[in-house]
Amino acid sequence: MSRFICLLLFRLQLIREFLSAGLYTFTVQAHNGLTQAPHTATKRVHVQFPVSRVSVLTEPTISGKPSAIAISVTGGLCLSYRIDFGDGNWALFACNESIHELRASTADTAASYAFNTSHVFSTAGNYPIIVSVTNEVSTKVGKGLAQVEDPIT
Repeated sequence: MSRFICLLLFRLQLIREFLSAGLYTFTVQAHNGLTQAPHTATKRVHVQFPVSRVSVLTEPTISGKPSAIAISVTGGLCLSYRIDFGDGNWALFACNESIHELRASTADTAASYAFNTSHVFSTAGNYPIIVSVTNEVSTKVGKGLAQVEDPIT
């Protein structure tokens, strides 16, 4: 007597629309009828709003002194900021998130964040500040202008 073993592979696609951001846990169980206990797989999913607005505000400053740069962001959660100061220098502030990200369907309750930093410009001039804000589902760019004057001597 010979045995015939049939291996059945299948792929299941689950479609779910998220109306609000949050952390969700999905659990899938499969039964094959041959074993008592089901096989279980769990996945954590972080649903995010896309970044919808980035604004950059600066105040006039003196060369050699720290200049205040205020950044405000609407949307998203775990955000990474890349700031180009316009003088050949840049800074990166990154979020470390290890769970899978998905986009929320609507942005009706997206959060707002404020981020402040400073930079020292060595010479007088007008410097374009470009801030790229990224999360796992989007990127948005905001621009400002740093006006730097020489000190009065």
